[in-house]
Amino acid sequence: MTYAAAKFIPPPKSRLSPRRCAVFVWMLVVLLAALPGLGILRLAHFGAELDRHISSTYHKFETLFAHRGGIRDRDGRPLAMNVDIYHAYASPKVLRETKGDTAALSKRVAAILDADPADIRGRMESQRGYVRLKNKIPAAVAESLRDLKIPGVGVEYDSARYYPNGSVAAHVIGFTNDEGIGKEGVEFVAQDNLAESPGRAEIIKAGENPVWYLQYTGAEDGSDQHLTIDLPLQFFAREALHRAVARHSAKAASAVLMDAQSGEILAMANIPDFNPNIRSGGAAIRRNRAIADQMEPGSTAKPFVAALALQAGLTNPNEILPTTKPLYIRPLTVRDKHIREDLTVAEVVQKSSNIGAVLLAKRVGAEALWTLYKNAGFGGGKILHLPGEARGVLRPHEDWRPSDFATHAYGYGFSANLLQLTRAYSAFANDGVLVSPKLSLRDSRASGENVRILDASAARTVREIMTGVATPDGTARAAAIPGYRVAGKTGTAYKITDGEYDSKRTRAIFVGMAPASNPRFIAAVLVDEPRENGQTGGAAAAPVFRELMSRALLSNGVPPDDWNWAGDRPADPPEMKERTALRQGN
Repeated sequence: MTYAAAKFIPPPKSRLSPRRCAVFVWMLVVLLAALPGLGILRLAHFGAELDRHISSTYHKFETLFAHRGGIRDRDGRPLAMNVDIYHAYASPKVLRETKGDTAALSKRVAAILDADPADIRGRMESQRGYVRLKNKIPAAVAESLRDLKIPGVGVEYDSARYYPNGSVAAHVIGFTNDEGIGKEGVEFVAQDNLAESPGRAEIIKAGENPVWYLQYTGAEDGSDQHLTIDLPLQFFAREALHRAVARHSAKAASAVLMDAQSGEILAMANIPDFNPNIRSGGAAIRRNRAIADQMEPGSTAKPFVAALALQAGLTNPNEILPTTKPLYIRPLTVRDKHIREDLTVAEVVQKSSNIGAVLLAKRVGAEALWTLYKNAGFGGGKILHLPGEARGVLRPHEDWRPSDFATHAYGYGFSANLLQLTRAYSAFANDGVLVSPKLSLRDSRASGENVRILDASAARTVREIMTGVATPDGTARAAAIPGYRVAGKTGTAYKITDGEYDSKRTRAIFVGMAPASNPRFIAAVLVDEPRENGQTGGAAAAPVFRELMSRALLSNGVPPDDWNWAGDRPADPPEMKERTALRQGN
């Protein structure tokens, strides 16, 4: 077998010349040599960025704000609340470091803050590290200041207590100090419930951005307090007292309106008053006179003496007592200047006879009278436990001299505040059961606090007797309300000057209830030292009672209980006549 010889085929000729190959090799060598250098440059740049980031990172504790609880009336209307406020500030140190043009910047800032540019510039160029530019600026102004984005100029958040109704109910609500702590009224007694619990955060921040939370405790707002106060009635009570003080040129006046069945306090007002937003006036103005001022009840104590004698079966409403002859009880002489005839027991209350009250008290004795006063709450200590609340004074009956026993029968020798007197009269409104006053809606739901101090029959009989007080034959014709039967009692208690009772300085008192058939409300009014247009309870206090009680009955839809009203409508005081004329366009 024959094989042909294999043919040699040469390889293709290369397209790269030796020179090109050399250039390529050198470029590859340079590139490989440059890679470590580029990495080092990149690392150096990253290191600089990391160093800048670390230098702006810091550890900080921040307070998380919370709001103090609000105070509201029985229908949820705000009486006290917290509002957000802002403060403009500057850091002169930062302004110097950033070399800001404070002359130009101060004009821009002053224009937004509506402030003096020279004053703002002076603050911004201060040597201090921190200065306030303006306190309590509105939210819109704060936002405009932020929008300037000036390094070293900023806005701080804050919260302030605000009382939207000003002076209305100021004595009840109280106020807080600059640290937000309650100092008077409900703000003080409910401090633990109202107080907020600020939160706390421990943060790692980079610039203004949080990057890590090491610890976090949330903020907690305080609890709202809902009072029994009815804001419209509170406002009306204040206005009625204002008119009374002006009409009688009085030193002061107070009023309490209470639900006769639940004990809920619907209004408690005093004149003079103050504005808690600015804490105007001194301590004397801020005193809640309705609970802080002690007084001798005067003739408002006489219904208790009559009830005690009736309950013991020692008299009846129609018994005639010898009230025209003075009583001599050394060193005291008891007389009635305005009475010229003998009176029945009912008339002793209606016409307010001191002699009649002493005669009835003698029948029951000092111990029984003291016990009833004690059970009624006179000298029995605080009720609401508000700051400055007076306890009242009632000395043990063993310490009474015969003249002391006599004066206790017609309301002298012991003391109470206006709220204590209001509570005592709840026994007549509730057929002998004493109701405990309440200022918190939560407390008003409690039970078991009411105590019987009189037989139902005696309490009802005296309540019926007291309806004669608000008639033309009684001492408080001005307390009458058309369509409603009013049961109440006047008191005109003399004040002491230089150790002696002064007939020129009196406390005019009226306390009563309506409708008498089934009392819904009790109101007590005191006008302190009336000097013009009458000084008695019937002249100065009874008209305020009528105004306040009328409004309470009508606003709560309480139906009339005297459809056969035949008496004359009591005359309006001049202030009311003027307002009526204005409404009618006269």
